[in-house]
Amino acid sequence: MITAFVLAFALHVGDSLYLHRWNVVDEDHASKIAYVEKTKDTIVLRVMDLNEERLDSRNRFSKFTEKEHQMIGTQEYYNSDEELTSRTEYNKQGVNTRYERLYLNGQVSFRKDYQDKEHFTITQYYENGQMKRQEQVRMVDGERFSTGKCYAEDGSEIDYVPYETTVRFPGGMDGLKKWLKANIKYPMSYTAKGAKGTTMVQMTVDEEGEASNFRVVKSAGYKDMDQEAMRLVNMLPTLTPATKEGEAIESKFALPIAFIPL
Repeated sequence: MITAFVLAFALHVGDSLYLHRWNVVDEDHASKIAYVEKTKDTIVLRVMDLNEERLDSRNRFSKFTEKEHQMIGTQEYYNSDEELTSRTEYNKQGVNTRYERLYLNGQVSFRKDYQDKEHFTITQYYENGQMKRQEQVRMVDGERFSTGKCYAEDGSEIDYVPYETTVRFPGGMDGLKKWLKANIKYPMSYTAKGAKGTTMVQMTVDEEGEASNFRVVKSAGYKDMDQEAMRLVNMLPTLTPATKEGEAIESKFALPIAFIPL
């Protein structure tokens, strides 16, 4: 969604932009081409896959209104047959208030309504229109807490499972803080300077909760701190994996490790 928005404002009517993995490249290295059509208050962005000569499967067609370079109203996405597949709604301040995915029969399959950044509601439906789940979610210090109800296709209530959960350290945030405090070694070379910083390490957590593929995505600004962060993540215990509708899934997880001199 964000990609479509940025590209639309990078183009003028009739212009085209050559892309590879959403990066702007020259024509010889492009795998996609993006071009835009505009009316008085509507922008239609198309991204074409050059190799298969079809509209791209990830961001094929979008339409939205603009005002002072803010998203306002509804942004819509269509498949290669130009069937509506999802839409996002923005208020007058350009804030995302609702996201929906649709079945090809037009019935909403998934809806997320935002109260604010930390609170939102998820509603799911079966293809026949029967509600599948209604769930309230709140985010606290990066942890996700949810309550709700789930329903069978005949409308009867069934056991509730969260739509999704994120990777969790044993004991939650309190457990993570205790583990870091017990294992972190502040780089001695910076102690006298009173230096501080935070290293963000991204990793993959598989369905069994095992972490791998560690990578520093944001440096603390000191090599020793980043090295210590990498030492720590290689010591991580087995984590609780992320889930989707009750099933464990592999996911990306970013762990911030703060270095604060004593």
